[in-house]
Amino acid sequence: MTGAMEHHPDSESAGGGSGRRPGPGVPGMVPVADKLTSLAHDLNNLLDGSMRQLAMARQSLDAELSAAAAVELDDVRRNVTTAYQAMERMCDILHASLSGAPGGPGSPTVARGKPISLAEAAEHALAVVQPMASEALVRLDSRLEPSVYEVSAGPVYPLILNGLRNAIESVERAGSGGEVSLELSVEHDEDEGPLVTLQIRDTGTGIDETSPASKLFEPGVTSKPKGFGLGLAICAEVARDMGGSIELTPRREGGAVLRARYPVPQDRGAQSIG
Repeated sequence: MTGAMEHHPDSESAGGGSGRRPGPGVPGMVPVADKLTSLAHDLNNLLDGSMRQLAMARQSLDAELSAAAAVELDDVRRNVTTAYQAMERMCDILHASLSGAPGGPGSPTVARGKPISLAEAAEHALAVVQPMASEALVRLDSRLEPSVYEVSAGPVYPLILNGLRNAIESVERAGSGGEVSLELSVEHDEDEGPLVTLQIRDTGTGIDETSPASKLFEPGVTSKPKGFGLGLAICAEVARDMGGSIELTPRREGGAVLRARYPVPQDRGAQSIG
């Protein structure tokens, strides 16, 4: 395939490990605000998902026509649509980085795609990582409350995408398959108003409990051979930019939970894939 398929410069996943080290080619800690580094990381994630989707589409098109051809064509359309939307997301990221627009990808000054809800952003991210999950024998599950279809996506897409990828990779390292679930809900706080709660649970390798919790989201730290230590750092930056909080905690039954809470975006014009 392409370099995006062969090389995954991702961050430290939900599963830690005592062998943490600075990412290759990165002298010490890399500021997550480094636009070029974050840009390359996000584009690689999306290119990888797009290539997998298009590969699935090609396999379906090459299949012998049969009575199930109509169903297969529907699958092709879904795969191609997912890849197309991911490429739209790349355009938004590039536009945001090159223009230096305030608010980053997903802000009203950057988003150029069709406005979408938080649920639609989550569903698209799940579709992008589905081929990766299938290859790793990971079952994806989602629990989206009806309320998340009514609130704007805002700039949360990179958080969802990076969180899902990290969780899948953690389960893959644990071996023998497993599960990753995404949960989204809206809660009403008397003091803070409506808050989005996002949780990504996995049955992966868990967390290195010898490492301080404050280190989990630091950029440039990874235990993966070809990792750059950016995924979780990007998740934390997105949550912070949205005025929220984020944490990564171990599950009693094994694996980890990535949990973020942030105020519901008020401007529906800010909705986009990203």
